[in-house]
Amino acid sequence: MPAQLGSPRHALIMEGYLLYLDTQDTSIGELVYGALEEGFLKLYASADRATDALRYEIPLTDHQLRVKLVPYGENGSFVPCRFQVDLEPYQATSGMIRTYLFAAATFQATQAWCDALFDWKRHVFDPSLRSLDIAGNTEACSVVTVAATERTTLEARIVECSLAPHHVVSSSSPTGLAAWFKRHFGT
Repeated sequence: MPAQLGSPRHALIMEGYLLYLDTQDTSIGELVYGALEEGFLKLYASADRATDALRYEIPLTDHQLRVKLVPYGENGSFVPCRFQVDLEPYQATSGMIRTYLFAAATFQATQAWCDALFDWKRHVFDPSLRSLDIAGNTEACSVVTVAATERTTLEARIVECSLAPHHVVSSSSPTGLAAWFKRHFGT
């Protein structure tokens, strides 16, 4: 089960491996290390959570958050243990509802992520809940072992379900009209 600090039901920080799935294309998904902290769901390329490994940062503040379990086989996807996060801005002028789709290694991990996401706002300012200390305590060693098991399970699902990674647009690549011209005319 992913690392969860605080009581079993409520936690500010939740971290562990997830599959980040595409909501439209069932063949796209990638392994990420998720960390729920201080109003963000941060998705890293690896568990060391280095700044340069940050792939996606999903802001939870200023949004109504809905979390739901996604049944196996729904929408043509046969990746088990999926859950969906819908973020609706509190102000209508702030944009549309954004939907994110994830899968955890086990049903218990899926439920723990859903609970932590649902309850994140209640504990965001609790200073007693902070990142794990990975320096030598037995709880930290157990967390590392569980994370390795989850990673192995999710890597097997990537192969089993033939998932390809999300296309990440480079910040240096042209967008809009310039990108269209480059694609069509090679200039």
